[in-house]
Amino acid sequence: MSAKVSITEHKITVSSDTGLQTLSLRELTTELVDWMNSGRKDVYKRLLNNTPVRFFEAHLPVLVTQQPGSFGFNCANKGVGFLPKHEYLDEYINLFQETIDNTRNKPIQESLKERIKAVSDFYFKPEKMDTRLLTSLEIFEKRTYNNIVNNPLVSLHYTGALPDYTSFQLNCAVEIVGPEDPRYTFIKLARVMFEFDDFHITQRQFPHAYLFWISEVLNKTPFPVAAREDVAEETKSGAEYSWS
Repeated sequence: MSAKVSITEHKITVSSDTGLQTLSLRELTTELVDWMNSGRKDVYKRLLNNTPVRFFEAHLPVLVTQQPGSFGFNCANKGVGFLPKHEYLDEYINLFQETIDNTRNKPIQESLKERIKAVSDFYFKPEKMDTRLLTSLEIFEKRTYNNIVNNPLVSLHYTGALPDYTSFQLNCAVEIVGPEDPRYTFIKLARVMFEFDDFHITQRQFPHAYLFWISEVLNKTPFPVAAREDVAEETKSGAEYSWS
């Protein structure tokens, strides 16, 4: 049978043909939410200034799923965002749909201002986000989708730009939802809001949405390692290197 994921306030339950598994449910830290939103603000600023958008690392983590076979893992970059808390979901579905309808026939820069204003009203109000999960859309229904159907335990790995190289891994259980679910509706509208802009590869259909319920947050940010006497030490002097 396909595995199923259910959520209570502090717990994730995974039901599969091998039995039940219970995991803790945790929220993203304010620090990580701020890091993601800092990248989003930078992208919106570039769009409004008509300057090139760099790789959007805060939106495109590597999703690692488990599969049967010789290697056992599949990796894919996925566009990932947030979801409103339940009490704000209808509010933002209505706002996003109205904005899409109202800007459909406007000049690109004029419509862009209105669209960015609408999404900023959500993304930059963390108190309205459910920070226990992240979301994405399924497009291709290939290896990633089949892996999640059979084993919903996955990892999302983020790596930021220099000089900090902020990096972290989120271990999650994935709930799959379809068009009948209002959470799917919000996730799809958040994508469709910018679907035909140059920085997106345009897609016409989104059969499923993913809810990545967070169980573990692992810090992967690199840091200086203390020197060891038995290992050669590289030192930097101006533009040249010398070896101890």
